[in-house]
Amino acid sequence: MINHGFYAGVGASLALWIGMTLAGPEGRLPILVAALASVVVAALWAQHIEGSPQLLRPFGFLRRSARRDRRRPAGSFLRSQPVVGVGGVLRRRPWAQAMGRLRCLVQGCCHGRPAPESIGIRYTHPRSRVCRMTEWTGVPLHPTPMYSMLCNALVALVITRLWLIHAPLHLIAGLYFILTGLGRFVEEAWRGEPQTPVFANLRLYQWAAVASVVAGVLMTAIGRSEAAPAAQFAWGTLFPSVVFGLLVCFAMGVDFPESSRRFSRLA
Repeated sequence: MINHGFYAGVGASLALWIGMTLAGPEGRLPILVAALASVVVAALWAQHIEGSPQLLRPFGFLRRSARRDRRRPAGSFLRSQPVVGVGGVLRRRPWAQAMGRLRCLVQGCCHGRPAPESIGIRYTHPRSRVCRMTEWTGVPLHPTPMYSMLCNALVALVITRLWLIHAPLHLIAGLYFILTGLGRFVEEAWRGEPQTPVFANLRLYQWAAVASVVAGVLMTAIGRSEAAPAAQFAWGTLFPSVVFGLLVCFAMGVDFPESSRRFSRLA
């Protein structure tokens, strides 16, 4: 058991609880299914892109979302029903990412490039991904998980404000895709994972961020939807949220160090 999995678990639990509270009774089950599917698909997609004997259990949430969105017909996505729109807004969950990045900061995944000592952080633990996969042990690196936390916190505040004033769901979803895409594109300029593919001088995450911004622009321009519903608290949302958080904690915080099978170790 690795203690940094706690951060991801708490963030996932909080995000699911917020999502089900905002969506109301009709939207709770779709959001729960979407949350479970996001973890599974993120693990499978990252295996395809980054999986290696050194990296047995990576996760790729941004790429999974952008790739899946591109497979959907534009008309059906932009003119979806409100419940589907809610799922789109919460798919990458800024609250969860803001808290889950604490795990990245501790574990060393999603790490940055070398940085000035005044802002850089150092990794020296041999199990850290920085020490296992790069030559930057003890070298000051950009704290890119912290950059992501700040960006996601701002996005979360904007989305929450729009929801509280009952803005149209397609507008909320579109702005979410635009803001997260812009933030991730900039963040990637300081990221330093050697396993991330590069195409036409842009990292794969940056291309996914471009797709996210384009999707958001189309949503806000030609989408239509109902206003965001009022939040409806229910005690029944707490149990699935806690169970989901424990599942994410296990997926992102439990290693089997003696095994070399796929998905057995985080690093």
